[in-house]
Amino acid sequence: MIDNVPRQKISDVRYDIIGIVFLCLGIFLFISNIYPDATGIIGGTIVSALLHSIIGKGVFILPIYISLVGIFMLFGYVYIHFGLRLIGVIVGFFSIISLLELFKSGIISRFTWPPSFNGGGIIGYLISYLLQLIVGIKGAYIVIIASVLCSLLLIFNIKVKDILIVSLILSKKILLIIKKIIIILFKKQAPVIAKEKPQKKFEKHFAVEAFVKGEPSIEETEKIIDKEKQKEDIRKKLFPEVNPVEKDKKESLKKEEKKQESPPPILSKSLDTIDDSISYQIPSINLLNDYKTASFKKQNIQEEIIKTTQKLEDTLASFKIEAKVVSISQGPAVTRYEVQPGAGIKVSKIVNLSDDLALSLAATGIRIEAPIPGKSVVGIEVPNKTVEMVNMLSLAKTDKFADLSDKLLVAVGLDIEGAPLFMNLAEMPHLLVAGATGSGKSVCVNSLIISILLRAAPTEVRFLMIDPKQVELSNYNGIPHLLAPVVTDPSKAAATLKWAVLEMNKRYEEFAKIGARNLEAFNIKVEEMGKEYTEEVDKIFIPQKKPYIVVIIDELADLMMVASSDVETMIARLAQMARATGIHLVVATQRPSVDVITGLIKANIPSRISFAVSSQIDSRTILDVMGAEKLLGKGDMLYKPVGAMKPKRVQGVYISDKEINKIVSHAKLNGVPQYVDEVVNIKADDFEMDTSSKEEDGQDELFNEAKQLIQSTGVASTSFLQRKMKIGYNRAARIIDELEKRGIISTYEGDAKSRQVLKFD
Repeated sequence: MIDNVPRQKISDVRYDIIGIVFLCLGIFLFISNIYPDATGIIGGTIVSALLHSIIGKGVFILPIYISLVGIFMLFGYVYIHFGLRLIGVIVGFFSIISLLELFKSGIISRFTWPPSFNGGGIIGYLISYLLQLIVGIKGAYIVIIASVLCSLLLIFNIKVKDILIVSLILSKKILLIIKKIIIILFKKQAPVIAKEKPQKKFEKHFAVEAFVKGEPSIEETEKIIDKEKQKEDIRKKLFPEVNPVEKDKKESLKKEEKKQESPPPILSKSLDTIDDSISYQIPSINLLNDYKTASFKKQNIQEEIIKTTQKLEDTLASFKIEAKVVSISQGPAVTRYEVQPGAGIKVSKIVNLSDDLALSLAATGIRIEAPIPGKSVVGIEVPNKTVEMVNMLSLAKTDKFADLSDKLLVAVGLDIEGAPLFMNLAEMPHLLVAGATGSGKSVCVNSLIISILLRAAPTEVRFLMIDPKQVELSNYNGIPHLLAPVVTDPSKAAATLKWAVLEMNKRYEEFAKIGARNLEAFNIKVEEMGKEYTEEVDKIFIPQKKPYIVVIIDELADLMMVASSDVETMIARLAQMARATGIHLVVATQRPSVDVITGLIKANIPSRISFAVSSQIDSRTILDVMGAEKLLGKGDMLYKPVGAMKPKRVQGVYISDKEINKIVSHAKLNGVPQYVDEVVNIKADDFEMDTSSKEEDGQDELFNEAKQLIQSTGVASTSFLQRKMKIGYNRAARIIDELEKRGIISTYEGDAKSRQVLKFD
């Protein structure tokens, strides 16, 4: 029973005890230097005689050093890199006493013994003499000063870069304060100057003149009035007053001009007839906002991480599991502790303790990744107390996003180690996004669209958006990247997807004529070869550069309720074949159940993102693994790209409605929407495939034989075909149904009557 009781970590108490000892020793040495007789034999003899001869004036510095070490230990500043900090303390102390010896003795021409004890004592003398012997007096100063600076870096665990950054920030703040002080001083003087100026007006001029010179004469007053009238006339000419009627006319003209600035959308018969000559300016990343998160002291975070590490090891030890935390990765939302189990410890034992570990750490919920791919450790992901927001601007400023060569590069967020993560939709090639309400799914879809709008012109990427909810994607109506206004009618969605399938087939035919394997190769050939090549290939066929098409479906569940078979078939066809043609799918749903995300859809969309879901079943449906049910929400996701064995934990990028509106407004002002007529005027029953051709393609092998048998005998029934052709009931029934659809036999009349044969070849 005693062994099972969690014990307090001994290292915490040990550091506190050592800190108290060091602090008391420092105070004792300080008193011994000032009052040797008050500290007895130890203070009077050892400190005054022995230490003074060894370190000289360093006896006054040593108590300060020892006391600071004790204070640092008591407040937990030496838990991390204790050895390096101790080396920094020792090097710094010896450097200072050597510097004191140089100041006292100066140039040491020859070695003398015993040295003077007024400088750095024996140690300071030896170090300074050896340095002068090797690098000279000036070199000795440089080496010692450099050693002091290095010791400070080791003690406080900081970098020179950090010091420079802090000094620059401080200097900027000081300059701003000086600037504000100057502005305040000038503001205080401004009213005095402003009050002096009105005195020049003729009404007050009389009072001033009268006060200074007495009453002016009539001639003088007339001259003053004439001058003031001249000034008023000049003012009226330069700044004429506008009548209210004229103002209204100007405002109405401005409104008409604004209306003319945003022309109505242009309708084109097909995607190839769209005018590519219209100029467009890509929005600047300066339209994005920089959301500053709350800053916390790094030292406090480190202390918290250390305590969590100790609790993890203690809890595992209490369950007879020998394990050690070997590495820590801190992300914006969670911190991952990499635990290395001891020899003979099963990984499943650690995985089964997830609830016990969450209880011990007082965490909302932890996720265990066992093992981490490529490492011999188990990852325990613990939520941070403060979640850091990942804004779009921070990722847009990176070098990878600045390279505009990949038009479909999308900002995803920050991974578990705090590194920016991007995905290229052209390599995915399709994406499935799922998550419960409020988990961040809609923000993810919006960030994907905005990422592409910040990189590509309408001639390079076009969108086809389907939004049954009518509120998520309606903001994008009117941008020049759309092929048609956002489709909100679920009954038209299937027809819209069928148009995308026809466009895919059309592109494949054009690729075959030119000899291109994909959209990139097709556009390069069209650009390089030009008109001469097209005239040689076909006088009628004139190929043009084609844009990528990104089809975004915001809520798949609603579409599956209206037309599940058509939608599923079209999504499957696009997912299977559309990659080479530059058509890419982004499918989002808040209900990741098996009747929405069917096996056919899952098999053809390998890249997936899962936000927080309600159950393990939903997590398995979207990712094929558990874990999404333990996510925190608000952008916390599991991202599984194509080819990945396990999903990655990512904190998704956040973009606000204001930022979206800014970029959408910029896109509307800088481009004209050019819609495709086939998609705009689409109807629910448009683009229906020819049923006869489908049946011919998928007809039974025994269809012709069965037709001849029925026509020769005049008997048409399922049981007849079963007996004569030795086939099963289901197959015979399908052949009978097919014969009925073709009009070869009559419909079922009931009462066990045989069908009539209507056609004979």
